[in-house]
Amino acid sequence: MPAKKRKSNRKAKDSVFTNLFTIPKYRYQLFKELHPEVKGITEDDIEIVTLEHVLMNNEYNDLGLLAGDHFLILAEAQSTWSVNILIRFLLYLASTYKDYIESKGISLYGTKKATIPKPELYLIYSGNKGRKPEMLSFTKEFFGGNESAVEIRAKVIYGDSKKHDVISQYIAYCRVLDMQVKKHGRAKKAIEETIRICSDKDILREYLEAHRKEVVDIMTRLYDREREMGLYVAERERDAAKKNTLENIKSLMKTMKLSAKEAMNALQIAPKDQKAYLPMLKKG
Repeated sequence: MPAKKRKSNRKAKDSVFTNLFTIPKYRYQLFKELHPEVKGITEDDIEIVTLEHVLMNNEYNDLGLLAGDHFLILAEAQSTWSVNILIRFLLYLASTYKDYIESKGISLYGTKKATIPKPELYLIYSGNKGRKPEMLSFTKEFFGGNESAVEIRAKVIYGDSKKHDVISQYIAYCRVLDMQVKKHGRAKKAIEETIRICSDKDILREYLEAHRKEVVDIMTRLYDREREMGLYVAERERDAAKKNTLENIKSLMKTMKLSAKEAMNALQIAPKDQKAYLPMLKKG
């Protein structure tokens, strides 16, 4: 199935999830774990059909695979649980089918039934399972189980600590990383300790040792991005708070006939902060 080509900067936005499973060996192991009954499939038969920038807004945590008539879409959620992934899956399916239909020259306006690959949706979740479901249903989550024009289902994979398959190993890696982040913060030390511990416990050992630099670079870039986003959000929140306070000062000045100084004192604005509002009040 043709898909949008991976742009040259795709690698720069890969997560460890996509980096791992775009390697043919691990991609094959992933498929065989999900479909052990399929015979005759080789590494070369499993095609990447990942679309650009559909499921996630920042790092690419989505993976599309085509093997024979099996079309797999996988998304990673780590410790953040949200049923909104079902909507993102829906958008992904629509985009993929649109590309497929266009590339095959399929007409949707004739009488001949279109032939499209059957999708399988998987959510890889490394957080605490608790009472979370094995399967997510679009109608159940968004329409209370009532019948609707749209229904999609996604299988949730939590991994198995007793198994050594590549999916369970990846989820174990995520959990080790979470523990090290709690201990060392989002720093290089946490990444290096995660690689060391996982190697000692034979968790993705071959991958982590062979791709150590890539893993460190990917995680360092991710943490830098999160810090930048945190600073950006904090700045926006401060700006919003200042704007709200400014409006409150103006409102008091107008309704209570107070001076700027009196209004700011009434709002208990610290003297050192009042100086910042005076120029803005004069402009207003």
